[in-house]
Amino acid sequence: MKIKLDGISRGDRVKDRVSGFTGIACSAMEWLNKCKRIGIAPEVCNKDGLTQDFIWFDDVQVELVEAAVVELGVETSGDEINLGDRVKDLFTGFTGIADGMINGNYNRIRILPEALSKDGLPQDGTWFDAPQVAIVKRGVIVVKKGYTGGPREMGNLNLGASPSR
Repeated sequence: MKIKLDGISRGDRVKDRVSGFTGIACSAMEWLNKCKRIGIAPEVCNKDGLTQDFIWFDDVQVELVEAAVVELGVETSGDEINLGDRVKDLFTGFTGIADGMINGNYNRIRILPEALSKDGLPQDGTWFDAPQVAIVKRGVIVVKKGYTGGPREMGNLNLGASPSR
């Protein structure tokens, strides 16, 4: 089932007529009684450089500002992304190193870019659908071949023995 919206598609710049909030249409939902809502993603990161949650609005109060600002799925399907590549969220410009990847149901691939704060500290990641992510630079971090990662690499499951401590 595909949700049909009147004149608005994912990737369009839209504006909520009531609040004036403007961003990129990134999601749609429909309820049993035909109420349709559009998830709008802010186009900028917050003051700490992190992505912000998108906000839901009733479709009838959302208007098109500019069509196809973000071309979803053109950059990557996810198969092309390798862990260690520098990637960018097409909605907000959030950039980080692809640190995690999920291949979920129906081959839905999600990418977790990790970034540093303005103070140089690691930030909590945000998962993005792969078609929403573009590769900026390949192989920024290269994992040595044969490394399996995790505590089993230490020969036991004693997490207190982690080399990061």
